[in-house]
Amino acid sequence: MATQISGGTKRFTATKVYATSDQVIGATTTAAINFDEETRDTGNLHDKVVNNTRMTFPASQAGTYMLHAVVNITGAAAGDGKILVKKNNAATIMTIDCQIKTAPRTRTCFNMIKVVADDYIELFVQNDLGSAVTVNNGLNLTYVIVNKLE
Repeated sequence: MATQISGGTKRFTATKVYATSDQVIGATTTAAINFDEETRDTGNLHDKVVNNTRMTFPASQAGTYMLHAVVNITGAAAGDGKILVKKNNAATIMTIDCQIKTAPRTRTCFNMIKVVADDYIELFVQNDLGSAVTVNNGLNLTYVIVNKLE
């Protein structure tokens, strides 16, 4: 994918991944979200089958990215939870408190992230309830977009 910039061509990396199946997160559990589909992946950051919870940045794609994550979640009961974005399953980049309701709730987060070769990011749901919650699937319900800035 390319975009025209002042008479030249500037190539950019843009990836959007999403879930096509609901994912149940058990009581008092934290789990990474499975993203089994993508609408674009110009930097080959995502594999729909192997480690599909991850976006992995090869050396050629190291840099600064704008990250946009959306989770649509429903609980059997109301309570607290969190949406987490982690780098390399260690450093938490973002934490969004999430009041889980019995009706679907959508939580959105934006952040700039810096990555180096072989870094990967994942989106997690932390369920603090005593019952399971469902992460709802869909192109515009639960997804992650990364766009390379530099």
